Amino acid sequence: MNKPKKVIVYMPLKPDAAKRQNLPVKLPVLLEDLPKIIDEEKIDLDVIIKGLDAQYSVSKDDYYGSYLVYFCYEKFKKALNTNNLGEAEKWLEKAKKIKEDYRYHFYKGLLLRKKGELGLAEIELRKSVELKEDFYLGYYELGRLMQKKGEYDDAVKFYILSLERAQGEFSLPLLGIIDTYIVSGMLDSALKIIENTSKKFPLSADLYLRKGVIYNEKQNYALAEQAFSEGLKKEERWEFYYNRAFSKTRLGDFLGAYNDLKKAYEMTQAVEILYELGLLERNMGLVEDAVEHLEKYYNETKDYKATVVLSRSFTLLGDFKQARKLIDELPDESIYELKKEIALYEGMVQRHSQVNTEFENPVMRSLAKKYNSGELELLFDKLIDATDMKNQEFVNFGKVDYRHLLNYLSKSNNPELSNRAIRLLTGEIPESIEPDLSMVELFFGLLVSLRENIPEAMLLSYRFPFLVSGNGSATALFRILYRVYLWYLGGLNFNSEWFLEEVIDEIKEFHFETALFLSRAQDNRLLDVDSALEIIPTNPKEFLLKLFSLLEKGGLPEAAKIEDGYYKILHILELGS
Repeated sequence: MNKPKKVIVYMPLKPDAAKRQNLPVKLPVLLEDLPKIIDEEKIDLDVIIKGLDAQYSVSKDDYYGSYLVYFCYEKFKKALNTNNLGEAEKWLEKAKKIKEDYRYHFYKGLLLRKKGELGLAEIELRKSVELKEDFYLGYYELGRLMQKKGEYDDAVKFYILSLERAQGEFSLPLLGIIDTYIVSGMLDSALKIIENTSKKFPLSADLYLRKGVIYNEKQNYALAEQAFSEGLKKEERWEFYYNRAFSKTRLGDFLGAYNDLKKAYEMTQAVEILYELGLLERNMGLVEDAVEHLEKYYNETKDYKATVVLSRSFTLLGDFKQARKLIDELPDESIYELKKEIALYEGMVQRHSQVNTEFENPVMRSLAKKYNSGELELLFDKLIDATDMKNQEFVNFGKVDYRHLLNYLSKSNNPELSNRAIRLLTGEIPESIEPDLSMVELFFGLLVSLRENIPEAMLLSYRFPFLVSGNGSATALFRILYRVYLWYLGGLNFNSEWFLEEVIDEIKEFHFETALFLSRAQDNRLLDVDSALEIIPTNPKEFLLKLFSLLEKGGLPEAAKIEDGYYKILHILELGS
């Protein structure tokens, strides 16, 4: 039985509509497909190809054949972009049967690159520019391929050739050169190109994005934030908010970073943002929110790193069962120490008679030994006697009553602190304020009142600075004070070099300037005891310089006599029980 013949009709198009869609002004269309054409400005790609294919099968007309090849490549690109490589190859070979030219080798190169066959892809792309020497897209894709292969000099060479052949009609190669310099570590060269590029460059938003990334890499976070903000004036993209959040975090602007990450996620729903948001929320003391976002990230990605952060977050909340469950089956040896740490905390909180003392970390090892011997309990009794009794009213059953604490802070003589506490009580997250150093004594009093509940003390070290300040410099300060307290609780002799080596990477996450200041203070040597005692700190950096100088130079006995109560606490710990 003969197949029914296909009837071709020639649909006249307005010249402008034909030109916009790269169609012939008399478009061959199968009669059966004619009802599908409702708007000549939006003709379905399959309808176009079926009509052109039927026309070409009737007469091998180069005029219609050229259009058919073009639309075969359009189908190829759609399939390639959706990773349907088999479908892409089918359309590629169909185009080749009609006409094999530079385009065939170009698109075959893209297909091979997608398959990971980079050597063969290079051969095909080189063939395409040999057949058409002014084919700037071919040179551009060769640049991208060389960049992917790590052959950065060749990548830059091909990007430059693409720019030259394009004669100002194509801007992406310039971004390719900048990206190649960035990935190869030539940040200053990349920055120089950006600075020397005309303000009229059509992709100026992309330049600002890269400028910000470079400044983040160079640890100049203020200039990075500025670049991302300028980019947002050009074009609102989630990448600007996401990268600016990193800059703001390092500058200590936690609320700004928090809002930027939420905005970025709202715009793109990229699950990776939830991980960063969870980390930031943990650092702000919003651990319950952090757990929610980290769990969502883990459920979608099964990413190993999320299990560790989640386990630590559940530990902060005192949910030791869930903390253990997350990491019990992980084979990584580095997790073994965390498992023992969780068991130690649980044993101390639940008042087990003995806990494991086999730790690589000297602080954990010493704490475990002191707990087993009963020395830790005697030490806490002594510390409780030495601190203000009012601190204990904020602790119920080994947990800090944060609402009660906020009510207390709302009556502070410091109007900024009082206002912040009042707004937090209403559920609002206000702008940050400079940390009030008088709060250090209250913080130490709360640490002591928590006794053996180390996870709750750890949670306090994140949450307390958020309550009294919200600035990353405050979090850096109170996290350091918590680590100092733990160090002395373990009975270790203080060594600023060793201590900073332990904490400096963490402090960079909260406030890069504080970390840099402490590193430089260590390098330039700390103050002598008399000079340190003369300092009246007005900010966290001055406070830490004084503290580290006194601890390093053996000045605690003198400080305990004349300074605030926290020095007395540290001195008691220094003497031991």
